[in-house]
Amino acid sequence: MAVQNPNNVPDQPSSAAALLTGDRQVGAGIHDGISAVLAQSAAFDFFWIGSFSMSAALGLPDVGLLDVSDVKAVVSAARRVSATPIVVDMETGYGDAVRTFYAASALAAAGATAVCIEDNGASRRCSLYDGYERTLVEPDEHCAKIAAARAAVRPFEGAVVARSEALVAGLGVNEALRRCHAYVEAGADAVFVQCVARDGLDDLLTFCRRWERRAPVFIAPTRYEQVARPVFYEAGATHYIYANQALRAAHRAVARTYREMMTSGIVSTVEERLSSVSEVAADVGEEGVRQADLRFPRPAPQPAPLPVAVGDERKA
Repeated sequence: MAVQNPNNVPDQPSSAAALLTGDRQVGAGIHDGISAVLAQSAAFDFFWIGSFSMSAALGLPDVGLLDVSDVKAVVSAARRVSATPIVVDMETGYGDAVRTFYAASALAAAGATAVCIEDNGASRRCSLYDGYERTLVEPDEHCAKIAAARAAVRPFEGAVVARSEALVAGLGVNEALRRCHAYVEAGADAVFVQCVARDGLDDLLTFCRRWERRAPVFIAPTRYEQVARPVFYEAGATHYIYANQALRAAHRAVARTYREMMTSGIVSTVEERLSSVSEVAADVGEEGVRQADLRFPRPAPQPAPLPVAVGDERKA
């Protein structure tokens, strides 16, 4: 049995039932193991592994370039250090319904609590990237993927979140509602409605009100940073996600640190802003190594045999 890090990780991860209680929950966007550790220390209710942050962490634009192995690696890293529920962004499902089935199964087996599939077309572009024409698939096509994902995660007691980009595509609240109702009928356990227009806040709040809590509603209101969480909760949203702020914070901090070290030639100019080595070591479980050394001591080194001189008649 592996020696665990000091993050008090339970033997069993939280189930979809804990994620979808109907209570208001707050999620943190993560993109690797250390971000999962830090999000857990801040007591977030669930993790969101989104394509924006995953892609950026790999040095890629968020335009559908990730494959299942990329995402599975992040899920496994997060699950290794935390039992917190994990919601995984599967983008458009990585292909047709059959490919969606196999991808969802692989991610659930790796430790995903829920998978999220959006109704963008195959040539998707991140909803936060401005200036692109948005084309969505027909609801029936998306419903087939939802049904496939539902079948895939059922053996793992997982859940499916159906995401609609109808508001991003400018199709209006009525179309977003129509699609999300169809997705729940197809087997989705919750819906995720995205809205990114600076003047789209009213549409997002109107959707939440008119949805009437038929199923949990996930939102990631990145563009509405001046609006407090309670406003969305009161409208009917249940799951608020800080989807990409951690990646963006790291991006700015690391870029600044690199530039200053290269310019100054001395680390003291940035040291006060850095975590200490011991702080990082503590967060990633270095104390567990010390415990393991005590539990599994290494054999004492044996003295090397004395060399036998040439011509010595004694037996070695």
